[in-house]
Amino acid sequence: MQCLAIDPGNSQVLYVSTKTPYVVTDRDGVWKSSDGGINWTRSSTGLTDNTVYSVAIDPGNSQVIYAGAGDGVWKSSDGGINWVDSSSGLTDSRVVCLVIDPSKPQTLYAGTSGGVWKSSDGGINWVSSSDGLTDSDVQCLAVDSSSILYAGTKNGLFRLVP
Repeated sequence: MQCLAIDPGNSQVLYVSTKTPYVVTDRDGVWKSSDGGINWTRSSTGLTDNTVYSVAIDPGNSQVIYAGAGDGVWKSSDGGINWVDSSSGLTDSRVVCLVIDPSKPQTLYAGTSGGVWKSSDGGINWVSSSDGLTDSDVQCLAVDSSSILYAGTKNGLFRLVP
């Protein structure tokens, strides 16, 4: 398991991203549980790369799910049933972490080995947002209620003010 996301409106709905080390298997991808984790179904229809590292749920609309994969960002508008590529402008395609700004749900950040990428339009377009990073190998991201972005890398923690 790489990442776990819980629906903010229904704690019984969970999404998990999975990635088997070193190989791709039929267990990789996005999985969904609607009963608090008792039963799981694969929710990766449309993904071209099932190497999924992260999952994020739109806090304003829990039917909108984002997946950070080995080939970019994917978006589902129907609770994870179908996925479409949402990587326009993203030149570093291996997305290891995703975070949604809680005060501006249309603003997303993607962490890659090449830095931080930002979308202000719900994942339609992406631009580099790595100003202030001295280590671009981003491993995790967090956004606080003031829209301040924190990026964790292999060599430290960075505070980025968008």
